Amino acid sequence: MNDDIEMIDCSNSTWMGRSRTGWEINAREASRTMFDESTIRGKLQRKELQWVLSCVARDTNGPLKILDAGCGPGRYLRALSRMGHQVVGYDFSRNMLELCKGDAADSHAVFIQGEIQHEPFKDGQFDIVLMLDVLHHLQSQQMRARAIEEAFRVSRCRVIVDIKNGLNPVLWYRYRRQNDSLPRRAYTYREIGGLISRNGGHISRSVGLGFPARIIAPYILIEALKA
Repeated sequence: MNDDIEMIDCSNSTWMGRSRTGWEINAREASRTMFDESTIRGKLQRKELQWVLSCVARDTNGPLKILDAGCGPGRYLRALSRMGHQVVGYDFSRNMLELCKGDAADSHAVFIQGEIQHEPFKDGQFDIVLMLDVLHHLQSQQMRARAIEEAFRVSRCRVIVDIKNGLNPVLWYRYRRQNDSLPRRAYTYREIGGLISRNGGHISRSVGLGFPARIIAPYILIEALKA
């Protein structure tokens, strides 16, 4: 599969030298209880995985080339690779990629380090791009908009993304207690729809997680199609 990946020069990107030690430690701990249905987080993760796999399964054109952008510890990568798809795990953290490699040792996935706002791939190189549990980690609306733009650039057909919902009252309360600003890290459904539209896509499916009504669910999963 390595021969099939066409790369472009992103040497001017700014990920090198960044430290994310605290985040990496949290991600490592979270990976140990991934999909543990005795916890609320594990139940939501399981539902999210099932929804993502159902979106991918709708394409019956054989093994797909999938980019897991911001793959972290490989929550989706392992399942997709074991289904026979050609998966590239892409993350800024070398430590996260090493963790992902270890857990996906029985797969044929490829792992590449880099920044999600400057992806080193050719236009339309992947059938599907995943960008899950990523956007709220980026520090500005500009960075998030650029990440979505890149996802649509390298996707041939579909982008699957999730958001923290800016209309969820529990998230507002939690972020206020942490002296953080939810609007900096979240979108409403309408806002993410507008951003997808500006990049030549439209929302084909969506679902809220954590609450029956999507409009105030804490997390929203979205499948978008390119025009």
